[in-house]
Amino acid sequence: MADFLSWKDIAPEIRGANFIDSPDISMGPRFNYAYQLLYVFKGDGLGEICGTPYRLSPGFFCLYGPADSHMFKNVGRNPLQLGMMNFSWRNEGAEKLAMGNRAIENPDEDFHALCDPVYQIEGLPDIPFTLTFPKGERTNIERILKDAGRTFRSSDDPAPVLRCKAAFFEIIHIVVSFLRECFGGHPALRAFRNFIAGNYASEIVRRDAALASGLSESRLTALLRSELNTNFTDYLTRVRMEAATELLQYSHLSVKEISLRCGFADYSYFVARFKSLYGFPPGEWRSR
Repeated sequence: MADFLSWKDIAPEIRGANFIDSPDISMGPRFNYAYQLLYVFKGDGLGEICGTPYRLSPGFFCLYGPADSHMFKNVGRNPLQLGMMNFSWRNEGAEKLAMGNRAIENPDEDFHALCDPVYQIEGLPDIPFTLTFPKGERTNIERILKDAGRTFRSSDDPAPVLRCKAAFFEIIHIVVSFLRECFGGHPALRAFRNFIAGNYASEIVRRDAALASGLSESRLTALLRSELNTNFTDYLTRVRMEAATELLQYSHLSVKEISLRCGFADYSYFVARFKSLYGFPPGEWRSR
């Protein structure tokens, strides 16, 4: 299970950035030590991440993790133009960073010992994920990635690396904002979000949320998956956990009282789920 990271926990290390403009692009299938971010500026191509095929076209964005097999290649007359960034969500130590953005074909025990941990990041879908930015949303992300790719290896000066770190945060902010805008843009999903926000402390099930949203259960499931790459249970749990962290931080209620107020009838489940998301049981998280 992935460890959960909130924004206060993220301390990114950029391992590499590149702007690729070539008629001969062919990458993978490989396994990397680090996380990989890829964006398509121009061209036509085919891609595959963890066995799922994708058509590459302008505006295509993907983020995939260590040990996620991947493949990207040109097809047709329009060569691909790509922006890439290799990074760690946190500084995992000098030994791991010394591996750079090395990739191997057959991961072994040493690979799994040295590759980055699997993280779930606040506001992002489970990794790997893909999305496509519409034309009007692409200007900023293209400017940022092109600049990062061209400057990362421009000198031994630390300035390019610092610029890439700033670019990384800006890219992730754009992605999170874009996902929130998409999620809030569908009237039924706005109704769903409002229903969950007002009723997460109650014993609600997917059928209740679907009725409140004016959707069938299957349609709600499909929209949640396509718009935010999540499902009813995970979304409800995340809302409840966010409410729990606020009460832990700002109230004097006991942990057991907080679990009940946030809709968790089973206290043991609440503690276990909280620890799996945040890395610490709620009482320890509160005292940090």
